[in-house]
Amino acid sequence: MISNRFITLSNGSRFSIAIIFIVFSMFLVVGLTDLLGFGALLDGSAINTPEGITAMKVSQMVQTIVMFLLPAILLALVFSPTPLAYLGINRGAMAKTFLLTLLLALSISPVIRLLSDINELIPMPQWALETEARVEKLTIAFLGVKTIGGLVFNLFLVAVLPAIAEEFLFRGLFQRIFSDWTKNDHLAIWLSAALFSAVHFQFQGFIPRLFLGGLFGYLFLFSKSLWVPIFAHFINNSMVVLAFYLYKTGTITQNPETYEADLVSPWTILISLLAVGLVLYTIHKDEKNRLKPA
Repeated sequence: MISNRFITLSNGSRFSIAIIFIVFSMFLVVGLTDLLGFGALLDGSAINTPEGITAMKVSQMVQTIVMFLLPAILLALVFSPTPLAYLGINRGAMAKTFLLTLLLALSISPVIRLLSDINELIPMPQWALETEARVEKLTIAFLGVKTIGGLVFNLFLVAVLPAIAEEFLFRGLFQRIFSDWTKNDHLAIWLSAALFSAVHFQFQGFIPRLFLGGLFGYLFLFSKSLWVPIFAHFINNSMVVLAFYLYKTGTITQNPETYEADLVSPWTILISLLAVGLVLYTIHKDEKNRLKPA
């Protein structure tokens, strides 16, 4: 049982409350959007005009805040008398850890590409393929900017805000709930990673996103600071934003949608896996020594 300043809750109750709260937030956002006459933002038809794309970006920002960030903060306040510590945002990490996390984020592309190719071999129902196509079209429309202002807004929308909101919810909240519930940190990491991947409703990207969620989970476990997976999440997303911007402005000629096909050679995958393992091991060792009682 977990006690706080308000009530005493079991771990199962905390999980149930969190799921109900998030589902309610989803329906609230969708219902209000439709009720206010902005159905075009939901069905994707607003993508056909620049004004519509801007409106969809604002809508995406609101959804991220209402569905991910606010539930994590509010539930942490309910679940714990020390919500900052509960979410893991009350402490930092070594500068070396952040540098290694940067290296990790820069080195995982070959593994992600391989996992994406494996995921695409899994048969999907037609509705899932159609959903995937709509999301891909929307992503390209969102990222296809040529101005500095558009780049900055996209970095906030796609990299900064999701990194904070999603890590607060899936690592800060759900990983903590699963860890307390199962008494197994590794199981907690992969359960929260599976939930993280499933909530995105992109089934052809489920496996690579599951892998990313697992990496973020271990970064949190080893460092005890949520700011480390937030940083990794930010770097991962911002690389996509920057790649599209550089391509659209003609700075690079390689289309970000196709260049990753060259990343799946055995050697690049092996080097990527070795880099991931080495970085995680080093972070685990260094942070364990730092956090060891004097």
